[in-house]
Amino acid sequence: MNPKTFDLYNLSNESEKELWKECVFVFDSSVLLDFYDYPSETSKAIFTNILEKLKSRIWIPSQVQFEYLKNREAVIKKPITERYEPLKKEYIDALQEFCTKSKNKIDSLKQRTRNNNKHPFFYQDFIDLFQKDLVTYETKLSDFKLSFDLNIDRMKKEISELEKDDFVLNEFVKILRVGREYSFTEQFEISKEGKSRYDLKIPPGYEDAAEKIGIQAFGDLLIWKQIIEFSAAEHKNIVFVCNDFKMDWYIVEGKHSDKKTKGPRHELIKEFSDQTKMKFWMYGQGDFINKCDSILNLAIPKDEAALISAHISEKIKHFFKYKYFRAFRPDGSEKDGVNRIEFNLNGEELTREYVPEGFPKEFEWATIAEIDKHNIMYPNKERQELIRPID
Repeated sequence: MNPKTFDLYNLSNESEKELWKECVFVFDSSVLLDFYDYPSETSKAIFTNILEKLKSRIWIPSQVQFEYLKNREAVIKKPITERYEPLKKEYIDALQEFCTKSKNKIDSLKQRTRNNNKHPFFYQDFIDLFQKDLVTYETKLSDFKLSFDLNIDRMKKEISELEKDDFVLNEFVKILRVGREYSFTEQFEISKEGKSRYDLKIPPGYEDAAEKIGIQAFGDLLIWKQIIEFSAAEHKNIVFVCNDFKMDWYIVEGKHSDKKTKGPRHELIKEFSDQTKMKFWMYGQGDFINKCDSILNLAIPKDEAALISAHISEKIKHFFKYKYFRAFRPDGSEKDGVNRIEFNLNGEELTREYVPEGFPKEFEWATIAEIDKHNIMYPNKERQELIRPID
């Protein structure tokens, strides 16, 4: 036995420093698009302090360029639909509902306690005073809603203007070298290979099979093939920066909220090494930023780095989501609680536990499922309901 043969799949501190000396940095479309999730100051710090200084060592596959340009406008608008518009329902509507319910409750209390010839009876002065306070609150709430709406409109306008004058896109145009575009015939041949790979769960990209159609279901594999082709032609080691934290790219360890990535899947390292005779490793953007600081002495302000790390940590968690299912006993009666089941994006069950208190309040609906006498879950498609995504 030769234990050193497994060194290929590990990255020691010394090996990492050696890799970073002359490697080419390749960015996935997930990283490029995440720039729109950061405040402009954070994005500008990354461009100025890191990417512009590494410009000669940065390259992206043409498939990354395609995916970035295809999704760019939708991602720019994403904060409007996913961050700002839900605030109205979550806060303003809730406050107005609270106000209406409070007024109705006080009116009911007043009616119930106003007759002095039977119990319960109260002198009404303190109730009248509170009713006036509620009217004042209602007026202030109306003014607050007006200011709230104005701020929402201001942010919508600011975000929409980014489409016309997109500094992120302008910086990418200046910095990014792009590989050759594959012909449709080449894409089709890779897709045929991808079908066999996906059946065997060979990375990358097989988790996209359930969400995408046609050649785009094999987008990750196209990216992978283009990276291999570039490395073999240029004789360059590759550091691939990817925020697509799925198990068809990364080794994922830990449970629930403690999930962490631990480098690329072994199959990727082996395939890359066999076809290029070069070295390959992967990082999320947060780790990439930190390594730029510790290895290359290229740093952004600590507050900006912390913001990126927090964003990436949250993103890793959300690649493995809980869904809540109503639970049924073998006799068909419904339990009070629910089953909380954790799935990966391929729909495979990872963990399951019974939650007696029911599904969380932030979920408006839970997907209905039935539990048979062997405690096996069977989704009841005829009774399917909506489930809110985790924010």
